[in-house]
Amino acid sequence: MNNSEKKKGALDRVQDEINEEIHPLLQKIHDHIKEIGIVVGAVILVAAGMTGYKFYRQKTVETARAELNRITSENQGQDAIKALQSFLPQAPNGMKQAVRFELATRSMESKDYDRAARYWLDIDSASEDSNLHVVATLGRAKALRLSGNLDQSLEVLDKLLKTAPDEYTQSINFERAAVAEENQQWQKALNAYQDLKSEASMTASNQGFLDYKIAQLQKKLNQNKS
Repeated sequence: MNNSEKKKGALDRVQDEINEEIHPLLQKIHDHIKEIGIVVGAVILVAAGMTGYKFYRQKTVETARAELNRITSENQGQDAIKALQSFLPQAPNGMKQAVRFELATRSMESKDYDRAARYWLDIDSASEDSNLHVVATLGRAKALRLSGNLDQSLEVLDKLLKTAPDEYTQSINFERAAVAEENQQWQKALNAYQDLKSEASMTASNQGFLDYKIAQLQKKLNQNKS
């Protein structure tokens, strides 16, 4: 037997071995071709369904956004608030906060401060974002102050000061000082203004205003002591 015949014989044996390995796999595929076809079809249907769902969601959000724009552009005052209240339950979840913001700000503009305070609280309750928590709580505190609930406004601000990120301390203290002064809590107002004065970020114009408020409040406290 020459070399070429030996090589051919070796190749034939390898081919036979490969066929023996592949044949059972082909047989399994053949035996289960129907089931495989069903699975592949199901995967295609699921993929198509997901694509359709994403398209539906996108169209729903676009429609809702257009409706929100229509409400806010065509309505004013109480009419806008009523339309937004009707729209809120049917708005997509991703847009509900935007509707609540509109309701809170429109209520503030309409001087309906009790309603505004409720919507600011709803905004805060529906989010875990720390920045949004500060914004909503400051809005609520302002609404409470404007509605005459000064003690409650101060309570909200005092609690916020303990938990808010440091970059919001200045804004919170300005509001605390104003509310405390309006509520004639001179010592608390003085403490807030002194905290503001100690902040390095204050400009010269701020320092002049703060010096004036501190001197004014110290005078009031001395008068009360005498």
